[in-house]
Amino acid sequence: MGEKNINEIHIDGIKYDNSSTSNVLDDNGTVDITVSPLEYLQKNYPEKLDRILVNDIFYSKTFGSFNEFCKGKGIEKIKHLDCDVIEEFLDNVEGESYKRKLEFKIENTFEEIRECFMNNFFELEYLKRYHKEICEETKIKDIFSERKYLLFNEFCEENSIDSVYKLDCVDLIRFGFCKSVGKKKKLEIVSKIEQFLLEILGENEEGCIYKYIKNTYPNDLKERKISEVFKEYKYIMFRIYCSENDIESLYELDIDVQNSFFTKYEPKENKKKMILDTLKKEYLEIIKRNAILSKVIPEKDFIEDDFEQKNIEKSYFKLESIEDILPDKYAAYEYIKEQLRDDGVENLLDLVGYDVSKLKRVTGVGEKRYAEFREYLEKKVRECREIVNIIKNDSFQLSDKIYNVVAEKTLREVIVALDLNEERKAYNLDEISQYQGVKYMDLDDYGLIKNLIAIKQNLEDIINVKKTIKELDFKNYSEIDRLILEEVVIKKEDVDIVGEKLGISGSEVEEIKKKIVNNINTALEKRKFSVALKIIYEDYRNMEMKKLYDYVDKEDQIIIDIIKANVISGVFYISETDTMSYFQICAIMNNPKKEIEKSPPFGTIAYIRNVLQKYREIKVDEETFAELLRETEYSKILEENGVKLVDDYYYKENISKISLFEFYLRYYHQKPFRVSSKSAEEYNKFFMKKFAIDVRMNSRSLEGLGARSENIILVNPRTYSHIDLVGIDEVTVLHMKKILDLRLSKKDCVNAKEIYEVMDEFYPGEFYSKHHVYSLINHYFDEYTTSKGNSLDITKKGKKIHSKTDVVYDLCKENNSIIGIKDLKEKTDWSMNRIYNAIDNSEEVIKLGPNRCAIIEDILNENIKRKIREISYEVFEDGYAFTKSIYSEHILKDNELNSFVNKYNIKEAKEIASLIKYLNEEISGNNNFLYRKNQPIDCLEEAIKKRYFGYMTKGELKNFLLNNGYSQISVYQTMDRIVSKGFYVQMDKEKYLVKEEFNIEKDNLNKVLDYVKNNIEKYGHFIPNVHIEKMKESIDFGEYDLNQYTISNILEENGYRKLFRYKMKNNLDVVVLVEEKSKYKDIDVLAHDIIENEYNGAMDEKDVYDFLAEKGIYEKIDDILFKKMYNDMNINGCIKVVDGQVILS
Repeated sequence: MGEKNINEIHIDGIKYDNSSTSNVLDDNGTVDITVSPLEYLQKNYPEKLDRILVNDIFYSKTFGSFNEFCKGKGIEKIKHLDCDVIEEFLDNVEGESYKRKLEFKIENTFEEIRECFMNNFFELEYLKRYHKEICEETKIKDIFSERKYLLFNEFCEENSIDSVYKLDCVDLIRFGFCKSVGKKKKLEIVSKIEQFLLEILGENEEGCIYKYIKNTYPNDLKERKISEVFKEYKYIMFRIYCSENDIESLYELDIDVQNSFFTKYEPKENKKKMILDTLKKEYLEIIKRNAILSKVIPEKDFIEDDFEQKNIEKSYFKLESIEDILPDKYAAYEYIKEQLRDDGVENLLDLVGYDVSKLKRVTGVGEKRYAEFREYLEKKVRECREIVNIIKNDSFQLSDKIYNVVAEKTLREVIVALDLNEERKAYNLDEISQYQGVKYMDLDDYGLIKNLIAIKQNLEDIINVKKTIKELDFKNYSEIDRLILEEVVIKKEDVDIVGEKLGISGSEVEEIKKKIVNNINTALEKRKFSVALKIIYEDYRNMEMKKLYDYVDKEDQIIIDIIKANVISGVFYISETDTMSYFQICAIMNNPKKEIEKSPPFGTIAYIRNVLQKYREIKVDEETFAELLRETEYSKILEENGVKLVDDYYYKENISKISLFEFYLRYYHQKPFRVSSKSAEEYNKFFMKKFAIDVRMNSRSLEGLGARSENIILVNPRTYSHIDLVGIDEVTVLHMKKILDLRLSKKDCVNAKEIYEVMDEFYPGEFYSKHHVYSLINHYFDEYTTSKGNSLDITKKGKKIHSKTDVVYDLCKENNSIIGIKDLKEKTDWSMNRIYNAIDNSEEVIKLGPNRCAIIEDILNENIKRKIREISYEVFEDGYAFTKSIYSEHILKDNELNSFVNKYNIKEAKEIASLIKYLNEEISGNNNFLYRKNQPIDCLEEAIKKRYFGYMTKGELKNFLLNNGYSQISVYQTMDRIVSKGFYVQMDKEKYLVKEEFNIEKDNLNKVLDYVKNNIEKYGHFIPNVHIEKMKESIDFGEYDLNQYTISNILEENGYRKLFRYKMKNNLDVVVLVEEKSKYKDIDVLAHDIIENEYNGAMDEKDVYDFLAEKGIYEKIDDILFKKMYNDMNINGCIKVVDGQVILS
C-alpha cells in the first residue's frame, strides 16, 4: 500500500460533500424536502451532471416520450434540465394515472441518482485518493475479467475507461442506468471494487491502516470482540491463540500479534489471507460507518479516559450517575442523554420511576444501535427496581455474624420519617442513606438482599422449633416410645431386634413406629417446618449438613435428625449420605426463573437431572430420577414455574409453535415427516390428545415452521426431520465440504444434486436426497449462498446466484438474442420443465414455438412496436380483451404482423399476451384475458358479469369461454369461481343469476334459517333435497324455485358451509350443509358416521350406497360410479371395500 502517515490517510475529504449538502439542509440539520432531487443535484454536482446525458438515464420505453420531448427542446444533458421543462412535458401527457406514474418515475430516478452520489461509492473514492499509482496501473479488464461483467467492459471501452483511476462515480451511475442493467448488476460492480480495495488494504508491514483506526476510532475497535469477528469454526486456532494471549478485541490485535501467530503456526497462504481479509473488512466497515455517520452528526471533541471502561461491579449504587451508566460509544448518544437530563434523571435510582419508552430515536442513531441502547437501559432499570422493591417490602434485623448490611429501617419507613411524598417513584439515595443503613454494595450483588430475606425467614421458622417440639410432645413419650423413636425411626434399626430388647413383638414395634411417624408428620406439616429447612438448605447447600445444628439448641437437634431420617412425607434418599433428594430437587427452585429462562423450550427429564447435578452430585440413574421426580411435589412446583412434564420429557408452557414442531419431530415422530393435509390433521390430534393444546396447523403453516426453524431440515420435497435425527458426523461433513469447494473452484455455481450423487457413492444410504444434502449445507456452513425456491443452487458467500430468468436472458444475449431450448438445457443442465418455467416467468424473454426463445426487445423493430401498441390501445376500449380475438382479428389481418409472428412462430396465447404487456405497461392479465389497469373490469368474472347481467346458463358460459381460447378444465374452474367469489348465485343445475338480482323477502329468509337451525341441532347436518317438499308448504320464494341450490345460497351467506367430497368440489350434485364450527370437513366423513350410527343391514357395497342415497348424502347413480365413490372414500381414510364388503375405518 505504500508508506502513509496518519495525516495522509485521514478521510476528512471523503465525507460525501458535507459542505455542499449544507445547501439543502434545514435548521435541524436534516434534508430540506422543499428542494426537489433535481434541484439538489444541479446545486451540488453541476460538473458531474455535465457528463450525464438525458438518454443515459431515460432510455427505456417508459420514458420514450420524455426523451423525445427533451430532444425537441435541444436538451441533451441532465444539467440543462429543470423543473419547468418537466412540468411542461407532464402537462402534455394524456391520462391522469399515466401522468402520475411518469411524474413519480422521473422524480424517483433523480432521487436514486442523488442517493448514488451521496452514499454508494466510498470504496472507489478511497482507492483513487490513497492508492493512485495502483489504480493507474490496474486495468479494468484485470478486475472485471469474468463473463458476467461483459456489459461493464463494453461500457468502459465505449467511454475510453481503461484503468481503475479513470473510472469515477459518474461512470458507475451512467452504467447503473444503462439498458439491461438491473440492481443486482449494479451491486456486483460495487462489490467487486470493494473486493479489490480489500486486496490492497493494509498490506504494508507497518500496519498503517490499523494504526490510523486505533488512533481515530479506538472505541469501534474495542467494541468488536475477537470471539464475534472470528466466530466461525475455520478460525478456531486463531481464536485460541488470542485467548491465550488475553486479546479480547480488535483494539489489542496489532500487527505484531498477527505476525507472531503466523510465525508460530505457519498457516497456509489461503488461511493467512482469510484472516487478513476478515480484518481488512472490519477496518473498512469502521471507516465507512464513521464517514457516513459524520454527515449527520457534527464532530465533537471527546474527553478520553485512556479508554478504560467503568467497572460496573466496583461502582457504588448511590454514585451510579447517568454519565457513568451510559458510556460515550458514539456522539449520537449525547442526544439521548440530554433527553434523560431534561426529564430530571441524574442517576440510576432516578430511573426506577422513569418510562424508558418516552425516549425518542434521534437523527444519526440507527435502529439497531438505538434498540441496543434501550435494551441496556431497561436492564439497568430492572436491576434498580428489584433492589428498591426488596428493601421497601421486607424489614428485618440480623446479627453481625451472618451479614451486617441491612439495618432496621425500611425504605417505606424512611420515606415517612423524611416526610417525603409517598407517590414519588424514585429517590436519590443521599436522601435516605443516613436512615436506611445500607452499606453501598456492588450492583451485581443485589441478589444478596434476596438471600438475606431468605435467611431471615429461615431464622424466624427456626425460632418456632420450640413450638414445634412442644406440639410433638416428646416429653410425654414413654420410655418405650422414646427408644423406638431413636432406634427405629431415626437410626433405622430392625423392628424385630428392637422388639427383643424391649420384650415385645416386632409387629407391636411396627405399630408404635407408625403412630410416632404419623404424629411427627402431622405436627411438621401443620408447622410447615419442611419449608423452613428447605430454604436453609438452598442458602447453605454447600455446607455440611451438621452445620445446621449451629442454628438450633442441642435439645432441638432431634428435628434435624428426624428430617435426615426420611420421616417427613415426600422426602427420600438419593444416596446413603446427608444429601437428600428433597433438597437436591429443590435446588433448581433456588432461582427457578433463571434456570427456566436459560433452559431450552423442551427436552428430556435427564436435562433437569443435569441441571440439578450442578448443585450436588446425584447418584441415581436417569430412569430412577425421573420416577422419583414425578412422585414428589416438585413436579407441581415445576409446573407452577411454567415447566410441564409429559412421558420422559418436559416442555415450557409458553413454548412457540416452531419449538413444538421441533419437539414433535425429535421425540415423538422420530422419522421424516411428510407434510400433507392428512398428516397436519394427525399432528393437530396428537397435541390435543397428548398435551391438550389446540395447535390448529395446516400443511402450509407446518411447511412455514419447517422453513423458519434452525433445527428442522428438509430431507425430501415437503418432508422434514429434526437435525439430531438426520445430521451427519464431522468427518462426513468435512468430506462433503471438500467436494463442494472443489466443484466451486471450477465454476461459480453448483447444484445440490451433483453433491448428492457423489456423496451417495461414498456413503450409500446415508443421505435421503439432494434436498437433504442442500439442507445440511445450509445448516452446517455460513460460507455459502444458497438459492431460494426449488433450484437448490449453491455458490460461495459474496457471490450472487442468478435467478432463472436472469440466466435465460444472459444466455440469449450471448447467443445473439435467440437460443434453442436444447442449447439452454446443455448450458444450464436444467430440466425442460424448469427451462419453460424460467421463460414463462420472464418479462423480457419470449418463447418462439416449442424449440426456441428470444429477448423480446431484440426481435422487435420500431414498426412492429408501433403497430402492436396501436392495437393495444384500440382493443381495450371496454377495458378488457381476449388474447385469442386480438390474435385472430387484428394481428393475423395485418400483413406485416402476420409475417412477424409466422417468422418467429409466435402463436400461443402466452406469447401474444407477453408482447402486448411488454409494449404497453398499462395492460395486465393472464394468458387468455387481458385488461387495462385501474379500470372497473380487472378480472374475467367482472367481464362475464358485464356480458351476462341477469340470468346465465352453463351452456352460454361454456360457449363464451371456449370461443375465447379457454380449455374445458378452465371452463369448470370458472363455473366454481363465479359462485365462490360472489359474482353469481346458482339457481339450479344449469342456471346462474347475478348476485345483486337475487332477493328473498326477509320473512321467508328467517323461516329458512329457523327451519335449518332446528334441523342441524337435531342431526348435525342439513340436506336440502330431503326437506324441500316440506319447506314448500310454509315458505314461498316467489319467482325463484325453492331447491337445494337456492337454499344453499341463503345458508352460505348466514354462517353455514357446504360440504364437498375429499379434495374435490362439485363432483356430485348433492348439497349438504353444516354449521361453520362443525367437525365435518367433507361429505365422506359424514357418510362414515351415518353408516356407523344408523345402518344395520349387510355391509354389501351396493346396499350401503343405496342406504346413503336414501339418506340424501349421495345421488342414486350407476354401479360404475359408486365403485369410484368408494375409492375416493378410501383415499380419505374413512371406508375401504374388500371383496365387495364395506369396512369402516
